[in-house]
Amino acid sequence: MLAAVCKYLHALGHKFPENAVVVVVCPLLAIMEDQVNWLRSLGFKAGFVVESNERDQEILEGSIDLNFLYGSPESLVGDERFRAMLSKEFYQSNTVPIACDEVHTVVHWGESSGYKKPFRKWCGHLGEIRSLLTSAPLLALTATTTTATRKKIMNLLALNYGTELVMSPNRKNVKLSVEKVTNDISKSFSWLCEELLMKRMSCSRTLVYVRDYNSCGQIYGYFMRALGDKAYWPTNASKISCNRIIAMYHSGTVDKIKQKVISSLKDPQGKVRLIIATSALGMGVDIKGLYRVINYGPTPDIESYVQAFGRAGRDGEQSEALLMYHGHQLRLCTPVMLDYLKAETSRRLKILALFDDTNIGTNGVVPKHLCCDICAKDCGCDDKVCHNNNGCMVSLMSKATTSDPKPNGPKRDVSESQRKQLEALLKDCQDKIREEIEQSNLHCLFTSIDHLTCFSNSLIQDVITKCEQLYSLDNILEIICVWNVDHASQIFECLKIVFEDLQEEEEEG
Repeated sequence: MLAAVCKYLHALGHKFPENAVVVVVCPLLAIMEDQVNWLRSLGFKAGFVVESNERDQEILEGSIDLNFLYGSPESLVGDERFRAMLSKEFYQSNTVPIACDEVHTVVHWGESSGYKKPFRKWCGHLGEIRSLLTSAPLLALTATTTTATRKKIMNLLALNYGTELVMSPNRKNVKLSVEKVTNDISKSFSWLCEELLMKRMSCSRTLVYVRDYNSCGQIYGYFMRALGDKAYWPTNASKISCNRIIAMYHSGTVDKIKQKVISSLKDPQGKVRLIIATSALGMGVDIKGLYRVINYGPTPDIESYVQAFGRAGRDGEQSEALLMYHGHQLRLCTPVMLDYLKAETSRRLKILALFDDTNIGTNGVVPKHLCCDICAKDCGCDDKVCHNNNGCMVSLMSKATTSDPKPNGPKRDVSESQRKQLEALLKDCQDKIREEIEQSNLHCLFTSIDHLTCFSNSLIQDVITKCEQLYSLDNILEIICVWNVDHASQIFECLKIVFEDLQEEEEEG
């Protein structure tokens, strides 16, 4: 994408120096890795900050020749070493242009919200890079921003004389629906559980977005309990993670698991049919064969929701976006998001109005039952599925019967000394994970090491409280709100030291 942009600038008459370099500011490591690897495959010399300590030093010393230099706001703006590097004559004379990818994060991550501090404050300081590279043009790229957010971005980046190129966010092939549910996860998702039990690998790939780790673990645990042996494919397959048809993904998921999940999601026929994720599975990830997106709870803002359902139907096939919410979640809503939830007229047109879509009058979808749940009520077409919208997610929800299965396994007697021994072992694991993060190049990208590791004190307490019921790795994943398999494996190893009655897990090939 950025290579094409450079060619475009050249065609407009922008003269490039002989040693031209594009400085790219990007908020996510996964995107940097993907784009750098892609550029390298095309023959460009590309690299990114925090790739390795050795590479960072080469970049700082100027001993490496690059066409594209990637870095996070924390590195290129927040680190004095790289600020000083960008002030040197080489970058002053050769940077063409500065490219800020996913620039909506300037507002959504970089600004404080009420009493909350910014999620990543250096995103909000991104405009400072213009004072470091004063003569370089700046290119700000994002897929989804409302008119109000675009104005904020241009102000924060001091783009007083910038040119805006805006495309409509209207995704006519994605039907929009909203459904109020109870806070009982089993009632909200039993329809999807029934479908997975019946169809297994032929179940339409579905992405469930949640707003926090706790919901991610709870929903994942529900499906693991409900599906039991049928959570694995093929039938009678070994009960190991690579055979599961469900997965979860968040910022604390270990890289090895992330890579396996992404690899499956990039294959339309990949084994993962249900993915439960936070927004960490978002920017820069192209999920193939995805035609259903569910948001369990409202997003922080309408742009985040447009981005979320925009992951469905990227091949043009008819798709669905369902936003579920219960009463407790409304306290997280912005007025704009609340207005969308309570809409009595077309949800699609309500969204497009926020983007000042100039074609709003002609942006309806025909037949109406494919536009949104509101328009579906007024659809009078002769399509046989029109009357009750048979087959859509809301229709499936109304017909579901499955309830949440309760754990009913064996229980052991546990002494107080065994609990204390288990607690000490788990604390050792926690300390080692924290130490690894502190020594890595990644901790500077996040606000809290504990937030990144996900091996919290509450997780340890949960294991100690429920250790009577924990007999296997899958058993741990079902009962404990643990958010990656690597952590579950470490917990299982601790349990094996304390208790002698545990099942040995089969190793993955």
